[in-house]
Amino acid sequence: MKIALDVNIPHGSAAGIDVWTQGLIEGLSSVDSENEYLIFSFFIRNFKQRTGTVFIPDKKNFHLYIRRIPRPAVIFLEDHNIPVIEFLLRKQGVDIFLGTSYFVPCLRKIKGWLQFMALILPRWIHPGILINGIKTLVYI
Repeated sequence: MKIALDVNIPHGSAAGIDVWTQGLIEGLSSVDSENEYLIFSFFIRNFKQRTGTVFIPDKKNFHLYIRRIPRPAVIFLEDHNIPVIEFLLRKQGVDIFLGTSYFVPCLRKIKGWLQFMALILPRWIHPGILINGIKTLVYI
């Protein structure tokens, strides 16, 4: 199975969800050699510098897939039910999307799973999650 891990690549030092996600990637790489993982992100600011800071395990089943696309534009399109992320991930043969941040893309054919951290309160949840994500989310 091919699993896309949506990662947030920090501008500076990793903290919070970034550290948690890095730990998740390290943990998965130590226990799973069967599934293929696509470390996925998209942004435009400081692209070259930030891309160089991504942790990728030295394993044959982990790959980096970063696109130079403005995040606000993608979120706007996704919030209006235009599945930009799914289009990019289906081209890579992704079966499952694992969201590790506040953002859930509009998924129609790819199954999705969103990992909420216990500290997130309802007033902090992005409206796109409620509009696009919950209806199409399949919990595995």
